[in-house]
Amino acid sequence: MISLLLAASCVGGVGGDLCDYMQTGLYSSMYDADTHTAGVSSDIVAMVEDALQELDDETEETTEYETEEQESEEALADTYAVTLLAKLITAEQGYNASDTAYYYTGSVVLNRVASDDFPDTLEGVIYQRYNGAYQYQCVSNGQINRDYDPRAYEIAEDLLTNGSVLPASVVFQAEFRQGSGTYCVDGNTYYCYK
Repeated sequence: MISLLLAASCVGGVGGDLCDYMQTGLYSSMYDADTHTAGVSSDIVAMVEDALQELDDETEETTEYETEEQESEEALADTYAVTLLAKLITAEQGYNASDTAYYYTGSVVLNRVASDDFPDTLEGVIYQRYNGAYQYQCVSNGQINRDYDPRAYEIAEDLLTNGSVLPASVVFQAEFRQGSGTYCVDGNTYYCYK
């Protein structure tokens, strides 16, 4: 067992004195029933344990760094998604719309992302063109580039965390009927089934 650990350490690059012991044959092959070692001196056993601990520490540090980097990238992506959805909601409904209007508008976007009939990303849905025109008027007239209502940001965050509040097949929102039927009308906006 210890011989295998020593060999693995040398192959794995832990190296140093440990590999020198291996190469010069300064370990014994006698089995010690009390310590379950192959007659290896306590110095060598300690070196193996230290080398293995060092490998574990390096692996743990690398994993922690990669995890922190991934979490940072995910947080940045999440912030972008929330901001983009909040801007669309505000641009489509205005600053004085009800929370219901905000939730429904954001839900239509999320339903489209989940539908096979539309792009499968938030950005893809919001910037989708159909017959040469953007699907959302606020994209074509630039209103999406304006500041968002802080309420819309909170609602966008809630929607992206908890999902749509509308049935999955409600994928249209406009000031007129479309699709296969109307789910509801809120103010002058129709929310319709595909």
